[in-house]
Amino acid sequence: RYEFQKGKPWMHEVLIAPFDFPIYKSEREIAKERDSLLLEFRPYYLRDSNQAIQQEGNFRRTYMAEWSQAAKGNNQLKTSRIVAESYLKIPVDILTFIYSKGIADNNEILQQARDADGDIVVVEDNIAEATNSDEVFTQKEAYTFLTQELEKTVTAIDTIRNPNSLLKFFRDLQLNNFINPNLAYDETTSRAAKESLIEGISLTKGMIQAGERIVSKGELVDNENYRII
Repeated sequence: RYEFQKGKPWMHEVLIAPFDFPIYKSEREIAKERDSLLLEFRPYYLRDSNQAIQQEGNFRRTYMAEWSQAAKGNNQLKTSRIVAESYLKIPVDILTFIYSKGIADNNEILQQARDADGDIVVVEDNIAEATNSDEVFTQKEAYTFLTQELEKTVTAIDTIRNPNSLLKFFRDLQLNNFINPNLAYDETTSRAAKESLIEGISLTKGMIQAGERIVSKGELVDNENYRII
């Protein structure tokens, strides 16, 4: 019933609120708040603790079986069982470290968390713990880390007479077979967490009380009172 324009003076008498009503946020404000809240979103992953035990066990059995075979025709590998087990400890320790950090099964979701400099939430035995996304491995990163650490460790041990022979033996074990994800992306919990963040956004930002002045004659109609009017 009033004629007015945003950015122009209010040409009518002072406008008083006849009753209480909420001040609604603009779509732009809601979108901005939503985007800001989603920066806090952290995807959920479920840790499979059995994966580490299973793969380390598989590696031990494969190593000892292949060592016995290889040692028959390779003088460099004809050492005592004690020495063989001490060499075994090198890759097993690295595998233990990798699995303790976690190998994620969804590279795209993990990369999104990294791009946002954010965490992921790792759930194990119903206990959730925030983890820096950069500290978690993809399968490719885990394999690269394993091979690089093996070479670095083996070449640094003075008592190993022929490190190249040992490294070749390790490589021939097909190390990638022992790198499996132990962090499974939990889409259901992640979606619920994201929806919870969004549902927390209020569509209003305060109230106008009955009898409160909204705009006076000659006052500029700005964005704020334009929405209220």
